[in-house]
Amino acid sequence: MMLNLVRYVRVLGNLVHAIQIKTKLCQLVEVMMERRDDLSFCQEMKFRNKMVEYLTDWVMGTSNQATDEDVKCLTRHQVHEKEEFKALKTLNIFYQAGTSKAGNPVFYYIAR
Repeated sequence: MMLNLVRYVRVLGNLVHAIQIKTKLCQLVEVMMERRDDLSFCQEMKFRNKMVEYLTDWVMGTSNQATDEDVKCLTRHQVHEKEEFKALKTLNIFYQAGTSKAGNPVFYYIAR
């Protein structure tokens, strides 16, 4: 259910309300992963991998779409990105930041 919610929220765009929703969802993911011992996961690694994929899509989407209208909401984007990175960290998946051939920031997943 959580992945379906994240899948829905990731297509909301970058409006102020959408960013607020995404931020709250990232906070929910953070709390959920802190208390994962209390939850029952059928496929925890699959869930974590999908969450990392979706959250990095959000980070990459907000960092590459800078228009004049987005400049007004720049601080909101930065807070949004911090929440996403925080949520990624709580997933406890090993990843390394790098850059693509085009010079864009990317994450490399490191298998355990």
